[in-house]
Amino acid sequence: MPSKWAVRSCTLALVAVLGVGLGVVLVRTIPPLPRGRILSWPVSTMVTDRHGVPLTSSLATNDEWCLPVSLDQMGRWTGKILIAVEDRRFWRHGGMDVPAVLRAAWQNARAGKTVSGASTLTSQLMRLSVERPRTLPNKALEFWQALQLERLLTKEQILELYLNRAPFGGNLRGIEAAAQAYFAKSARDLSCAESALLVGLVRNPSGLRPDRYPIRARVLRDQTLELLVRRGVISREIADAARREPVVGVRHNMPAQARMACAQLLARRSAEGVVSLKQGAIRSTLDASLQGIIEQALRDAVSPFPLRVTAAAVLIENRSGAVRAYVGNARHGFGTQTEWVDCANAPRSPGSTLKPFVYALAFETGKIAPSTLLADTPLRFRGSAPRHFDLSFRGPVSARTSLAHSLNVPAVRVLRSVSYEAALDLYRRLGFSFFTEDAPHYADALVLGGCETTLLELARAYWILARGGEEGDLSWEETPAAPSPGKRLFSPDVCYLTLDILKDTRRLVPLYQQLFEEKKIEIAFKTGTSYALRDAWTVACTPQYTLAVWLGDPRGAAHPDLIGLRSAAPTALQILRKIVPPAGGHFERPAGIFRRKVCALSGKPPSSCCPTVREEEAIRDVSDAEVCDLHVLENGNVVVRWPSELAEYRADVDIPPADSSLRIVSPVAGRVYYTQNARTVRLELRCEGVREEVYWFLNQRFLGKSAGTEAIYVDVPAGNHILSVSGANGLMDRIRLRVGEGEPLGLSEEEILH
Repeated sequence: MPSKWAVRSCTLALVAVLGVGLGVVLVRTIPPLPRGRILSWPVSTMVTDRHGVPLTSSLATNDEWCLPVSLDQMGRWTGKILIAVEDRRFWRHGGMDVPAVLRAAWQNARAGKTVSGASTLTSQLMRLSVERPRTLPNKALEFWQALQLERLLTKEQILELYLNRAPFGGNLRGIEAAAQAYFAKSARDLSCAESALLVGLVRNPSGLRPDRYPIRARVLRDQTLELLVRRGVISREIADAARREPVVGVRHNMPAQARMACAQLLARRSAEGVVSLKQGAIRSTLDASLQGIIEQALRDAVSPFPLRVTAAAVLIENRSGAVRAYVGNARHGFGTQTEWVDCANAPRSPGSTLKPFVYALAFETGKIAPSTLLADTPLRFRGSAPRHFDLSFRGPVSARTSLAHSLNVPAVRVLRSVSYEAALDLYRRLGFSFFTEDAPHYADALVLGGCETTLLELARAYWILARGGEEGDLSWEETPAAPSPGKRLFSPDVCYLTLDILKDTRRLVPLYQQLFEEKKIEIAFKTGTSYALRDAWTVACTPQYTLAVWLGDPRGAAHPDLIGLRSAAPTALQILRKIVPPAGGHFERPAGIFRRKVCALSGKPPSSCCPTVREEEAIRDVSDAEVCDLHVLENGNVVVRWPSELAEYRADVDIPPADSSLRIVSPVAGRVYYTQNARTVRLELRCEGVREEVYWFLNQRFLGKSAGTEAIYVDVPAGNHILSVSGANGLMDRIRLRVGEGEPLGLSEEEILH
């Protein structure tokens, strides 16, 4: 007869064998943990600004709003309240709360029905991940898989997943979507009262929605607060303060800011084949505060215009190439027919905004320097003559003056000197995608703006200038990686010279000139106005930012006030005033830039015959070193030998006097003014460099006096004139000008105004 020990051993062995067998059967029959369905689900696409501020969101593929966020973005109260209410031993159990299961079994047996489920947050996450009929075997399966899940994920990860997947009424899923819909704020900003309401809502999302049942929601919230007090989670004082917060029965719209900017970002991701980031969140480079400043400035800019006229703007951070603001249409939300047109990415005629790139190309090849003398005289092409916005010609001008004042005829001469083909190739390398024809098709329009580009492309091209000529791609998503270096389209020397010319403050409205002088901000800007006043442009560069602004009618209609200097420039300067800090730095001068003496008239290095010299910047070993050939000796006397294109204007040009602090800025030296229908032309007389009273003379005849930089207006007849101004301490300046009868040759339909 076997001993008791032998019987006990056989029994234990049999139990072990049966246990192992049962375990094998269970492992083979119980479905594996559905990791993919736990960690992935339909989510909305949320685009935030660089700091995480929500901008725009969209419905998930299942037509729900689900905006997953990390646990640290869920606020101070939500996770703490959820655990206290739903799963007090969450941090201690391994997925199944055994005491709670035993208590629930006893309570259900006594009641004869299910009154307690003993679910943990982990098992509830399994139920949210895999839909199953509510049966006892499935309940056991949820607990079993909850135990497995606890070995796979940390407690923090489980809590984060649960709060991102829990339903909160209607088509809202997750704490962030609920916070945005019910309280118009992010989950990280929820108060104790708001978190208590949402945690209570988890138990009955449909029957306790605060937008439909605010009284029920308030009662449940107050009950939850009382429970928190009893369990020691919050103090009585906090609970009493939370109860006083109202429950507003509304549902707010989801974030919908900067929609066109976000659409640009998503379109680029789609084109590049980039899938959505984890949890559907995309952190853009946009800055919500800068975006708001620019949106308001554009709304102010278009307020005097009819509703059909709108505005757009692009702001780029020079150092990183990040797009910090993008406004496609200032009239978005106004109910106009064109409010959905993204004008920042629509092809338009750029006016004179392309001129700096042609000059930069000429500087790069050494064909001209800022001091080079150019002819601003009538020039024909295609049977017509390009002219300027003010219907005047200036005769001989320096390249610096020509670009600063956006003169058309000298720009055409520079374009022809570098060749149409070289300019077109440069435009394409700068990223202008609408130049699809060959060079002869565009001809002189390559510099006059008779072509198409977009505001975004134009902003990127000027950004290349502002970053020293290095090509690169704009950044739309905030990443720690630095922008990769690209090909160099211009040397830093050329970029510096071009921007230095565009810093000419004499073009600024006096109010803005004063403001920028006070803030010590360096700004280089270029305006443009397309043919027939259809588009007004300004692109402005500071050491920190490149800003491009456009105003116009998306349908292409004209308006008399769509002039770059009049409408777009003040708007751009107003924006930069607000976003650029005082003493915002300066454009760094490259080592290749040096100052040299040049003939005051020809702009070339002086010969022994040149009577007056001045200093001007040039590029070492690149800028033309040919000595002045305008001044020559004839019979022992110095004479000026004018080139043929300037021969007509030789009587209207004086050798400039030595530099003086007193200078006439209006009218412009050498300019030709036309009387048109009258026998005289009314001119503004204004000078700078003094504060005292000054006296004006025309051909030695006294005209009047003005206080410092104040202007006076006089009628000047046709003919050649010498205008002079004198002030205290013997200061004096004089210029020659001409008033002609009639007006220059008319424009053809193809020609572009400044």
